[in-house]
Amino acid sequence: MSREHQFADRPCPVSTLTACCDGNATVDLNLSAIDMGGLVGVWGPGNFDSDTVADGLGALTGRIVDDITAEFEDDSSLEPDEWGGEMVPAWLEILTDIAQTKRVGVTFPSTQVLIDWRDRYLRVWDGYIDELEPDEDHKVARRAVLVHTFEQAVALAAEREPA
Repeated sequence: MSREHQFADRPCPVSTLTACCDGNATVDLNLSAIDMGGLVGVWGPGNFDSDTVADGLGALTGRIVDDITAEFEDDSSLEPDEWGGEMVPAWLEILTDIAQTKRVGVTFPSTQVLIDWRDRYLRVWDGYIDELEPDEDHKVARRAVLVHTFEQAVALAAEREPA
C-alpha cells in the first residue's frame, strides 16, 4: 500500500518521514502503518515493523542521546582518560549505526547539536591528550578516528533533517 503524504509543500511517497523535535533531535515517524490481519500498529512481518518496537527503539536511542548529553555537562568528563572521553565516541558510533538503518522510531541529534558536540569534544581532547604522553602515531590515529566518528554522525543528521 503506497500513499503520498504532503511534507514541506511537496508530496513524499515514502512510508517514513523524519520529523524535527525542538531542533535538537529528529525522530523517524511511520506515516503509512497498515492493518496487518487485525494487528493494529503492525505494518510488516519484520522485527522492527510495529509501533511497539518503534517506541522501544526510540526509548533506546533516546537513552543513548541522554547519556552522551550528560557527559557534556562538564568538560572534565570528556578528557581522554575519563569515562565520558572514552564512551562518548563509542556511544555516538552505536547511535549512528542504529540510525543508518532508517528504522521507524530512532531518535538522533540534530546537525547543530552534533557539530557543537564535535567541536567541544575535540577541543577538550586536543587540550588534554598531551598530558597522557601518548605515542605520536597513536595520537594522530586516534584523533582521525574521533573526527571520522563525529563527521559520520553530522553527515547522517544532515541527511535526516528536512530540507
